[in-house]
Amino acid sequence: MSFVSIFLQLLYHLGARKIALSGLGPTGSIPYSFSTLCRNNLSCVTNINNAVLPFNAGLVSLVDQLNRELNDARFIYLNSTGMSSGDPSVLGKSSNLLVEDVTIY
Repeated sequence: MSFVSIFLQLLYHLGARKIALSGLGPTGSIPYSFSTLCRNNLSCVTNINNAVLPFNAGLVSLVDQLNRELNDARFIYLNSTGMSSGDPSVLGKSSNLLVEDVTIY
């Protein structure tokens, strides 16, 4: 996470004041992971999806820290896992994105 922090602080020093950061989504469900790594094994998909959780938690903590330290900037965490965990038949419709899917720190 330190590389991400350094990069975001560099953007801040270059003048960026509003930055949105998206967490990792459920990567076990993408076609490459599902067909190549998991070979249709659903427990493998779950394991891969769970592997992104520590990164997302670290990103939430980093967003919180940067908002405290750089109080004239606004960092926002986008919960892409939460946004993609709904009914796939409604993807692309405006009603699919709910306010609770975006976590603002």
